Amino acid sequence: MRYFPSLIFLIKPLMKKAAGSALITFVFIFLHSHVLFGQTRSEAQAIMNDIKTEEEIGYASEYLPGWTIQMEKLTPNDQNWVDHESQLISGTPYIITEDGETYMYKLIAEDSIKQFRVSYIFLDGSVHRYRKIDGIRTKVMKQYAKGVSFASLASRYSMDVSGSVNGGDLGWFNEKTMVPEFEKSIANHNKGEIFTVDSVLRRWYFVVLKTYEDRKVLQKTLAKIKIN
Repeated sequence: MRYFPSLIFLIKPLMKKAAGSALITFVFIFLHSHVLFGQTRSEAQAIMNDIKTEEEIGYASEYLPGWTIQMEKLTPNDQNWVDHESQLISGTPYIITEDGETYMYKLIAEDSIKQFRVSYIFLDGSVHRYRKIDGIRTKVMKQYAKGVSFASLASRYSMDVSGSVNGGDLGWFNEKTMVPEFEKSIANHNKGEIFTVDSVLRRWYFVVLKTYEDRKVLQKTLAKIKIN
């Protein structure tokens, strides 16, 4: 039986109305079981030709359970950005080998997103009472105002490994990736300002130093298929 990858997207809405997810998966595997045991470049190419949106990456992953089909989002501060940048042509699949495994990629979309960068000190409300935490934060902010470096304060007071080891530097991170209270406070402050953040429900408490102005970067959304 010849494999017609476009069926993933043509039959999905109809089958979803007529049957449960288990039956849908069974029918699809029965019709296309031969592709579950080998993902050749030509088969991956056929699927990539039909994937044009983020939603379709999800369809392909769901209805080809024997395949490794993923969505990957890259920005210039990602370590493997350079490996992809020279090959990124919209709609044209390409091959990259990573850690001995071979993958086919395809650029699906490009968007401009906001990134933030701060240094922070984390204080755990499940370990200390709020009164003690508030006292520590007051002490930290007074010492910083007197000229003590934030990195040394983070190394001394932060209660998580990444904060204490890296001097509190969080590195560049994308919008909508942190807890809302944390990100909202960062967005509302300017470079050089020091402030506190409370995530009460999680019992997480912070002292934050905004070390850079916000920036806009290009984010590329890729479809990724592991091939043999």
